[in-house]
Amino acid sequence: MNFYSRISKYYNEIFPLNKTQISFVRSYLDGGSKDKKMLDIGCGTGGLPIGLYDDFDSI
Repeated sequence: MNFYSRISKYYNEIFPLNKTQISFVRSYLDGGSKDKKMLDIGCGTGGLPIGLYDDFDSI
């Protein structure tokens, strides 16, 4: 069994998203994020898009 398959149900507890990570991503948004769309390509558990939900018109 693959490592991530074994820990998948605990992933968010082991690697919680924090405000520093969200702030880091926001610092790279050119001129803010209003009127912008985010595409989540499903490479994680969705924590980052959830953390940035209020900053985007569409995710």
